[in-house]
Amino acid sequence: MTLQLLIALAPLALLLSALVRGRYPGERGLERVRRLCAPARRLLERSPTLHVARAPRSIRREGGQLLAWWLAGRAPPPMTASQVLETGPQRRNQMNMFKHAFVLVAALALIAPVAAAAHVTLQPSEAPAGGFTRLDVRVPNESDSAATDLVEVQFPDGFEFVSYEPVAGWEAKVNSTGEQVSTVRWTATDPSAAIEPGQFRDFGLSVGLPEEYAEGESLTFPSIQRYDDGETVRWIGEPDSDHPAPQVLLTAAEPEHGSDTEHATEEAEPVAGAAEDDDGGGNGLAVAALIVGGLGLVAGGASLMRGGRAA
Repeated sequence: MTLQLLIALAPLALLLSALVRGRYPGERGLERVRRLCAPARRLLERSPTLHVARAPRSIRREGGQLLAWWLAGRAPPPMTASQVLETGPQRRNQMNMFKHAFVLVAALALIAPVAAAAHVTLQPSEAPAGGFTRLDVRVPNESDSAATDLVEVQFPDGFEFVSYEPVAGWEAKVNSTGEQVSTVRWTATDPSAAIEPGQFRDFGLSVGLPEEYAEGESLTFPSIQRYDDGETVRWIGEPDSDHPAPQVLLTAAEPEHGSDTEHATEEAEPVAGAAEDDDGGGNGLAVAALIVGGLGLVAGGASLMRGGRAA
């Protein structure tokens, strides 16, 4: 406890010492060290072969010296006119460079997530091949003043089973070419239901993925987004473009219900149950045999006892 108290009071003691004596402890020792090192430093600065990279004078003030001035309550000595002329423009250029770099990095950090999240996408981005799954068409509004009032998604070839989830204030229409679904269009029937700036909406779909597409393939769904000010954004580009088309990556197909594996499991379960029943029946017979044997021993013992008494 005493050691902790001393450690806590040490900075205060140093500060009081600097205020009373006009300098902080060790300031004279530091000046002596600097004077001893001065010849070697001048030799290094003047040597044509030994070059020591130095920072500008404005930022080469040692931390110990600045701390000494602060503890002693004195301001650092003013710079000479030549030093001001030497370091002024260079320091301003450095500060301007740092400001521009900071603004650029901050702008990129703010813009990158917004740009990545503003695309029309399909959620989830992966689905098992050859089965039924739910896909949500996620539509964010990236306009500052207009609302989204129409969304249309084009399907690849082979989709025959597509149904939509009703959305209040929106009318959905499934368009087909023959037996295949070509597009699904959502139109806002109520202006208050349109997607306002800063909002997004999911339009749910239940789809049967065509068996002709295998694991590892990516299905592309070109989409159109219309705003109530007449602007139309076409999400039909490559994945690395400004307006990429939504895609879904097909993963390994899930086992079908009623497959050979499940049949084998179902057949194995009754066999296991029958074995358990057989084991149960065998255990019952063994118990009954033990009971009968015990009764026989008791009866035999009683008979021997009666025979002994009669003799």
